[in-house]
Amino acid sequence: DRYFKNVNADALKEFLPEYKEVEAEGSYQQDKIAEMRRMILEKEKANYWEQFHQGLISSDTVIKLSAGISEMLDHDGKLPLSDRADLEDLLRNPAFLKKIQNIPWLLKLYQNINRNKLINSFDFGRAFVESQNENLKLVEEFSRAKSDEAGLVILNDEITQNIIHGQTFLRNFKKFYPDIYIEFTTRHAIRTMLNQEMKKVEELLESGQIEIPEAEKMKESI
Repeated sequence: DRYFKNVNADALKEFLPEYKEVEAEGSYQQDKIAEMRRMILEKEKANYWEQFHQGLISSDTVIKLSAGISEMLDHDGKLPLSDRADLEDLLRNPAFLKKIQNIPWLLKLYQNINRNKLINSFDFGRAFVESQNENLKLVEEFSRAKSDEAGLVILNDEITQNIIHGQTFLRNFKKFYPDIYIEFTTRHAIRTMLNQEMKKVEELLESGQIEIPEAEKMKESI
């Protein structure tokens, strides 16, 4: 900071914490990985609530996904980030769907009977992939901060497995239920656009380009 260039450096050093260097042996490395996992899980949980507040996922989705994160946090970072037993059933396409995919009327019947369950599954899958992409950004931040490289490779691999899992589910969902897929991706796009409009109104207001009454009318319209 240019304003601090003439400060007394020795005086500043008096307020630094005491530390000692340690070798990154096995147990130490595992502790560092566990610590980074906890940070990633906390970020993921926050991301689900952010998606909920933006109207992108349902209350049922955010509650269940957050509960799954809380269970993982109970293991204090010892579980791999790809160990998502709670999502296995939600992100798995029944095997018999492959058998009936060439029987349009039967596939349509299954879709109509299980519409709510399918809607929830898509909600889970989309939110999960979104959060994992955000998790990768945090790993990149760890990398820029010169964190343990070997540990970052492990975390990156765990998150990548999650993304592959989620994207495979979404591809299959699009294949089996194109109508629901189009409906939900369109709704998501609309919500995203409206959120962006709301954000822009806030920016215009803060920069003084519009007045409060005008901003309130715009927000009400949005």
